[in-house]
Amino acid sequence: MKKKKINKNVNPYLIAFSVILPTFFAVLGTSATNVAMKHIAGFLGATQYETNTVITTYLIANAMVLPLSGWFTKTLGQKNTLYLAITMFILGALLCVLATNLHFLLFARAIQGIGGGALLPMCQAVLLSTFPPEQRGKAMGIFGL
Repeated sequence: MKKKKINKNVNPYLIAFSVILPTFFAVLGTSATNVAMKHIAGFLGATQYETNTVITTYLIANAMVLPLSGWFTKTLGQKNTLYLAITMFILGALLCVLATNLHFLLFARAIQGIGGGALLPMCQAVLLSTFPPEQRGKAMGIFGL
């Protein structure tokens, strides 16, 4: 296996901030919907049970992509996979804003979940490849924070 070279000219903490920020939004996207459930139900004229599927759709899409993120990285490369995940998450978020009915919102949340599911492992992979081996524990501590 080829060992990756670590670029000494780039501040690893700047990269850490750059990849943790979109991951924070992915985690926020998971929990923020719980708070807005009554408003979503009222806006879309749906029952509470129907709007619970908004959370479930995101989580299922998220869980489906998690094990595939390694394959995406091997196929597309680490940077391209991260860019694709961020793009999918943002696209899904924009579509959620534009949703006028429950079915379109579920579709948008699935797209957002696909992007969000790839963000968590990609962030960790980028951090591990950015920090030297003796600082990887610190990098994962930053991620956990």
